[in-house]
Amino acid sequence: MDPLLALARGRGLAVVEDACQAIGGRYKGRSVGTLGHLGCYGFIRNKAMACGGEGGAVASFDEAAVRRVIDLANHGRGERYHRAHANPDLGMARDAVGFNYRQSEILSAIARVQLRHLPGGSGRGGAWPTNTAT
Repeated sequence: MDPLLALARGRGLAVVEDACQAIGGRYKGRSVGTLGHLGCYGFIRNKAMACGGEGGAVASFDEAAVRRVIDLANHGRGERYHRAHANPDLGMARDAVGFNYRQSEILSAIARVQLRHLPGGSGRGGAWPTNTAT
């Protein structure tokens, strides 16, 4: 990971980690999925942590990046949508073309309980991001 992260940093690129099969794993003392800009985790049956259906999570120390993921996963709803929701005259404005990639609330609840049992750490190097989207 170190050479990849250095290459990305040198070019101003974000690293999106696919940590679906490594949730709870560590790399040089840090939790896998916390090394890059975003960490992605899958919770379907064949992944390291399953919650009984489809879905997953994205985590980051960058709250704005997670907000963007949430907006895209909810049909592109962003700031314009929320302003339009408060003012019906604006219609159903969207910030971007989005998707319908939301995990159900019950599966998210199961995943959140399981996440509490993962190994943690002290300080940012071993900690899990508090900004997540499921």
